[in-house]
Amino acid sequence: PRVLQKLAVPIIDTPRCNLLYSKDAESGFQPKAIKDDMLCAGFAEGKKDACKGDSGGPLVCLVGRSWLQAGGVSWGEGWARRNRPGVYIRVTSHHAWIHHIIPELQFQKAGTGGLMRGPRGQQPSVQNSVPGLVAHAVLWALAALLTLL
Repeated sequence: PRVLQKLAVPIIDTPRCNLLYSKDAESGFQPKAIKDDMLCAGFAEGKKDACKGDSGGPLVCLVGRSWLQAGGVSWGEGWARRNRPGVYIRVTSHHAWIHHIIPELQFQKAGTGGLMRGPRGQQPSVQNSVPGLVAHAVLWALAALLTLL
């Protein structure tokens, strides 16, 4: 579509996401492991997900009145499939590299256990939304780099 889309999706914890990706494995399918530098978001029943062309796009959380980037669209098995939530790079796992590329970007420890810019200690709600142009460019580069590893 020509109009930018957004979608509210729940974060899925890593053990649950690994369990979902191990379900209904097709013959010869090697289940993919969700690693510590990844996070999952979506619905177990599928139906709503990032799609082709969304790679590098942001996964942001609303903390107070500030949108904070938690991840970037990385991969999934198909689109909006049952037991196959979207997999995102975890920004907090790559903050040193991001800071190296964009030194003026400053991270702060968040009360929720991650790194953030803005208000502290509030539980985020998750929504896919529009990032700043610089952050988006960095995540595109990071997503491309991670696919090479």
